[in-house]
Amino acid sequence: MQGKQFEELKLTGSLPSPKGVGLAILQLTQTEDFTIADLSKTLQSDPTLTGRILKLANSSALSGARTVSTVHEACVRLGGRSVRNLALGFTLVAGHRSGTCRAFDYDRYWSQSLALAVAAQTLAARTSKIPPGEAFTCALLAHIGRLALASIHAERYAVVLEKHVGGTMDQLAALEAEEFDMDHRELAEAMLADWRLPEAFGWTALMFDRGERTDRTTDETSRTLCELVRAAWGLVPALTSSEVSDPASCKRAFTSAELVRNGLGWSPEEFDRVYSTIVQDYVDWGKLMGIPVPRSLGYDALARKGMEATSSVAAPKPAAACAPLTATAVVAASNGGMRVLLVEDDPVTLKLAQFHLARAGHTVLTAVNGKQGLALALEHLPQIVVSDWMMPEMDGVDMVRALRRSDEGKKMQIILLAGRDEDARLLEAFEAGVDEYLPKPFNPQILIARVRAGLRVVQLCQQIERDREEREQQLAQLAVLTRKLQAAALTDALTELPNRRFAMQHLDNEIARLRVLKSPLSVIMIDIDKFKIVNDTWGHDMGDLVLREVAQFLRRSVRTGDKVCRLGGEEFFVILPRTPLAGAAEVAERLRAGCEAHVISKGDFSRAVTLSLGVAEFDPSKPSVDALIKTADVRVYAAKHAGRNRVVTIGEIVTPPNQQRLAG
Repeated sequence: MQGKQFEELKLTGSLPSPKGVGLAILQLTQTEDFTIADLSKTLQSDPTLTGRILKLANSSALSGARTVSTVHEACVRLGGRSVRNLALGFTLVAGHRSGTCRAFDYDRYWSQSLALAVAAQTLAARTSKIPPGEAFTCALLAHIGRLALASIHAERYAVVLEKHVGGTMDQLAALEAEEFDMDHRELAEAMLADWRLPEAFGWTALMFDRGERTDRTTDETSRTLCELVRAAWGLVPALTSSEVSDPASCKRAFTSAELVRNGLGWSPEEFDRVYSTIVQDYVDWGKLMGIPVPRSLGYDALARKGMEATSSVAAPKPAAACAPLTATAVVAASNGGMRVLLVEDDPVTLKLAQFHLARAGHTVLTAVNGKQGLALALEHLPQIVVSDWMMPEMDGVDMVRALRRSDEGKKMQIILLAGRDEDARLLEAFEAGVDEYLPKPFNPQILIARVRAGLRVVQLCQQIERDREEREQQLAQLAVLTRKLQAAALTDALTELPNRRFAMQHLDNEIARLRVLKSPLSVIMIDIDKFKIVNDTWGHDMGDLVLREVAQFLRRSVRTGDKVCRLGGEEFFVILPRTPLAGAAEVAERLRAGCEAHVISKGDFSRAVTLSLGVAEFDPSKPSVDALIKTADVRVYAAKHAGRNRVVTIGEIVTPPNQQRLAG
């Protein structure tokens, strides 16, 4: 994905992003000089996040290690960068559990992402040098591009998902690219890079769920992490199967898991032990993160149920659309009433207030102290909170302070009940975040009136939110149209390959990136041999057909991530990121041999065409883009001078006279 395209998406304001403590940690760790002490202090302001970090530090993946009990110890054990990445992942889960895309099942998305994360974490602890915490975070966020598309283009992505029912991830990516000029893999890679997560995370998100592996050369960490998450992906169907799953689905899940077991070279007994650990961890993490997870079948039970499947497997049923219950929906569903949380330790006052609120048409949840009220508020997200001040365990004002620290708590209207002897302390309550105050004993009619006033504020906030969402959708649609126009301007009309302008922009971007990442970059210049004879003998229509055929062949033959462009005439150009000269030479030879064997037939034309190819690697000591292009171009001329149909990478080069090619 081009950087400009991603910046346009960021401007919509709808991309999933970390909030609260997650954002604070992201800002804290933007430079390398942050300390474990700074990180621990920031984490401690969020008890929920702290518990999840401690859980991972003491997980079964690290069995045998001493149990840690403090955030600082957890940060030391996992490493500052791992904790930072985990905090980012956990806050994204907490802040994006629902949305407005009708065909996107948010609960299923997160349960699958959690299954992938837990499986990757356990496999990392047993099979690779990847830290389990890093594997967990990478896998948890690997499909974040799908959530992003559901957030930015809710209506249009719903149509895409409805078309995709029962399809593969490759088919989904193709539908996404057709509709949005990008797919979830490219968007995930750009988002992870924007959050400054390791480059291996982005590479994994781009590659792990593809139907076919790539042969592209990359660094060892990226390759290892990608294969690890790919193996974990093979276990997700098994982990998300339960007693209610149909036998055909169980059979497919068992077959997928068996492929993973065979790939790992494990015996059934050894694999069953590891799988049982993953299942238990999956359930534990689901409870800890509030993500609904199925009661996964054991490995033997999965195999037995899969055997019940008939020889003809029925087509999978469409996943049920999952439309989350928003504040607007709650208000509309209850005929003007709202979901009200009543927190009161006095049973008489509690029953009286509950009676009048229910009679006014509101749905009432009750709690008897601030601690219980806080838990119910974060779970059920009421629009109105009516709370006593003085209560055991946690008083009303402390509960309000805790609520106001969360994004959802900031949206609630809070009414405080207080005795008249507490008037002098009301300033403290309002500074903590209270919206309204009622003296005790309260007048039921005044309470209902205060709640009704709160309803007007809630409805006004909802209207503002709807207006904001409408503007964001308009911005998103404008961004799509802009990207499609840009794509047309950067595409060669005849071959549908990227054109010369795209090649120059993409090459500049890749060179800027390699200077930061210290990775190699190579290019291949390609010229069709004796192309003028085709035009002169068979006409320009046949020449155009040959150009299209060669373009399609080159596009099919390069590796994922490599870019094939048409420069004009019979010249093509391939950009190969993360590839040294030797690797690029292998790619070039494969292209040359494949094209020589590819016969193009139409009418009385039936022959193969050959290619002359020049290969060059970017030299940081000569940072000029023109120098790189000229080197490749001169080597194409050397290939033609030496007899055509060959690859030139090094050696004595004869510079053609009056050369005015790409570098010019």
